[in-house]
Amino acid sequence: MMGPGLRTKRRLTPEQRTMLDECPSERDLAEALAMLPNGKSPGIDDYTKETMMILWPVIGHLYSGAMAEFWVDGKIPHSFKKGLLVLLPKMEDPEILGQWHPITMLNITYKVIANIK
Repeated sequence: MMGPGLRTKRRLTPEQRTMLDECPSERDLAEALAMLPNGKSPGIDDYTKETMMILWPVIGHLYSGAMAEFWVDGKIPHSFKKGLLVLLPKMEDPEILGQWHPITMLNITYKVIANIK
């Protein structure tokens, strides 16, 4: 049985559903990329936001075309969803797992997709 906090009467309108199904444009992707924070570590693809911003005028249309294929197929390549788990010490000379802070370094394409508004 669902609690009262889990019940909702809100539903997406047909227009909202259509909007969610639309493939993001090159501009949408560029805006999502630009909104990512600066100075973050790259994922396993070795690309940072800053690198992608520099390359965007050259690769933006190619990136957008590839993204359109993924969007239509409904399948994002597995490699785009991979992350690299890194343990950072919370203190000097950590000895137990609780003294480490795990972070996952995600692929730039995953970050862009997750940031589309």
